[in-house]
Amino acid sequence: MFNDAQVYSGCEEEFRLNESGNLNVPVEATELFCNGPCLAETQFVLNCVDRVFSNFLFFNKARVGDVRTALNIGCSQTDQRGYFNVGRYITGNNGQKLQSFNGFHALTLLAGSCFLIL
Repeated sequence: MFNDAQVYSGCEEEFRLNESGNLNVPVEATELFCNGPCLAETQFVLNCVDRVFSNFLFFNKARVGDVRTALNIGCSQTDQRGYFNVGRYITGNNGQKLQSFNGFHALTLLAGSCFLIL
């Protein structure tokens, strides 16, 4: 799901949201990320994750809302523009964290579910 070419078709691989919950967008790539396909494709991934696993936890313990907050602030027109550090916005939670032994199956289910939504 996080690396699926049909979901992420226009966003550079190094800027994509991953299972770790990180957004590796350097400050100098902010305009490209926020004004190009990356923002929309990342929001699509978050919508799919949220629909299929409402309490999903990324490996860094971030929830979908935490990543959305980082996106909103990173793409804002404030002095925080370009700052996509998800860890700064992680809130306490008891969601579902994918374990390494079942991560592949859960992500496969997630990808299939999101394609059914299309």
